[in-house]
Amino acid sequence: MDKLLSPFRQSKLLNTLFLSNIFISFHYALIIYINSTYLSNFFSETQISALYIIGAIVNTILLLNASKILQKISNYRFIIYVIIIEFLSTIGMVMSDSPFLIGLYFLTHTISISLIYFNMDIFVEAMFTHMYMPSRPFFSFRYII
Repeated sequence: MDKLLSPFRQSKLLNTLFLSNIFISFHYALIIYINSTYLSNFFSETQISALYIIGAIVNTILLLNASKILQKISNYRFIIYVIIIEFLSTIGMVMSDSPFLIGLYFLTHTISISLIYFNMDIFVEAMFTHMYMPSRPFFSFRYII
C-alpha cells in the first residue's frame, strides 16, 4: 500500500491533477444529465443519439490526430484553448434558441470534455515520467505520441 501511495506523498502537483480530474468528472456527469433533459426540448431521442454518435466519431478522429496537434502547440496551450472552447460552448448552449446552434454547441462541448481528459492524462503521465526518470526533460514524451 505504501508503494501505491508514495507518488501522492511526493508530489503536490500530482495531487492537484487528480483532484482537478475528480472535479471535472463531477462537472461532466452533471452536464450529461442536464444535457439529455435540455436537448429533449429541441430534439427527438433519435436526434440526441445521433448527436452523441457524431461527437464520438469526431472525438475519435481528434484523438487519433492528437500527436500532430501537440507537436504544433504545447500541451499546456492546448488544454487552455480547449477549456476556453468548452466554456464558450456551454454559454452558447444556454444563450441560444436555435436547435442547430444548440446541437453545434453541444457537440463542441462533448468533444472538448474528452480532450480535457486526454490532456489531464498527458499531464499525469508527464509527472510520473519526470518522477521516475529525472534525467529526461519534463514533457519530452509528447513528441513520441
